Amino acid sequence: DWHDAEGNLQFPGFKENGYLPQALINFLAFLGWNPGTDQEIFTKEELIKEFSLAQLVKSGARFDIDKCKWFNQQYILQTADIDILPLIKPLINEAYSEISEDFILSFIGLMKERVVTLSDFISQGYFFFEEPKEYEEKMIRKKYKSENRTHFNQILDVLDALDNPNAEMTHHAIKSFVEENELGFGNILPILRIGITGTMKGPDLFGTMALLGKASCRSRMLKALDHFDKVYESKINDA
Repeated sequence: DWHDAEGNLQFPGFKENGYLPQALINFLAFLGWNPGTDQEIFTKEELIKEFSLAQLVKSGARFDIDKCKWFNQQYILQTADIDILPLIKPLINEAYSEISEDFILSFIGLMKERVVTLSDFISQGYFFFEEPKEYEEKMIRKKYKSENRTHFNQILDVLDALDNPNAEMTHHAIKSFVEENELGFGNILPILRIGITGTMKGPDLFGTMALLGKASCRSRMLKALDHFDKVYESKINDA
């Protein structure tokens, strides 16, 4: 972060905003320079080898923050989960109680393709560490019916019967239940996702449920279903 001497101005730092140093170096190198090829992602060693003052352009450089975000996203995707662990573990443990490294590693694997900065892991994936703060009401009003509550309770019972279910087992169990009861995935999965995470956005639902565990999924869904019933009742009264 940067503060002026009088303390009137403050600009957030790239580090504090979750940018990787190697991504920022790569981005800065392209401000006024072009390697003459289509390659955009360079390691520091490659930049040292390829960078030349003779290839600087005379026109003013354009600082495109969206391009900077793209570079950062590419570096996150190319970084091994185990190497991301020490970068976000302190952020998670600062915001929440001590979380196991195994849990955080699985969390990174699920969230990695959906984030742009390291900060996004926490802001977009907070529901892995606490229950949803709110629910997407529009989708609830569109998809939820109180008569389906029995089916969601049965799905929870099906999951409880599984022994340490992973994502594949969870997917198979829910898919089989929906097909056997001719319910339609469009009526079940969106509500299940919102009940577990509060949002339609996020990583694979079944992987998320497997990581959270059966007890947490049951607790979250039962709490959510109580809320969904109220939303449905309000919808009927408004009709």
